[in-house]
Amino acid sequence: CGPYQGYPSLPRHCLLRLSPDRKCLLEDAGGKRTVFNISMAFILIGSNPNLSFLPDHGRPLALDQQQPISSKRNPLDTELFTYECVRQPGLYALGPLAGDNFVRFLQGGALGVAASLLKKMDSTEMA
Repeated sequence: CGPYQGYPSLPRHCLLRLSPDRKCLLEDAGGKRTVFNISMAFILIGSNPNLSFLPDHGRPLALDQQQPISSKRNPLDTELFTYECVRQPGLYALGPLAGDNFVRFLQGGALGVAASLLKKMDSTEMA
């Protein structure tokens, strides 16, 4: 449990699966698996991404799909202002995964993601 009710911090956990019924399967460092009912998931990975929960470790989402993902040389291919993955709509990448290697860029990235999500919500509600 973290400092915010309803938003647990789960350090040293590995994401095993996200399912369409909004369930998330995680495994802790000791091998214990837990299923969570979620509305959203945020995966904070630091500068060395472990994207083993994605097909081919996320390589199909990178700028150069033939190379492994690297925050310095081969980040995910994202839209410039929304940070949404070009090849996987609905998936967003911030910070090192988007090629932004300075903490000061996170606020702008988060604002871009939030604006994109609000725009999508508005267009869904109007339809």
